[in-house]
Amino acid sequence: MSKDEFNVNAYCNELSVTPDNDIVAEAKELFQASTVLLGDPWLVRAYFWGIATAMENQISYLGGDYKPRLVTKRNGIEDNGILTETPLDIGKFTNEDRPHIHDDRDMDMIASDADIDIQKCEEKMQTAAIVYILAITEHDDVSKDLNQLSFAGIKAKSAARKAAYAKAS
Repeated sequence: MSKDEFNVNAYCNELSVTPDNDIVAEAKELFQASTVLLGDPWLVRAYFWGIATAMENQISYLGGDYKPRLVTKRNGIEDNGILTETPLDIGKFTNEDRPHIHDDRDMDMIASDADIDIQKCEEKMQTAAIVYILAITEHDDVSKDLNQLSFAGIKAKSAARKAAYAKAS
């Protein structure tokens, strides 16, 4: 799956987070302090736009590129016979006379490390998704007060302009 194929909004919709989640509480507290610090609603709106866009890009990268590579790596540990009793095929580009042996690390440890990396990636994605959703909510609340487009409205307008430009050229 490529970064372009990963649907950030679908991922966020499937996420199950309770209102008493620590990340939710801390993000709300941070956003409230940021709103007070910035003061001006236009600055606040731009601030939340930036956060939402950054988290959207991060979730897209993690879910569409980084995590699939981690999963492929983890599956490769098993599929290549490293953790199974299946012998490795000796190909024409291997060093048959100098096979690589992991004497320094146990194969179970390597597999466990790969599983931990996948879990950490999923935790990062969840944190980014929570911040993304809360930032969009804050952005849209300020936008409503300023009689401006919502986050989704801006994205839709941008997509329409890009499509019109692509069609014209």
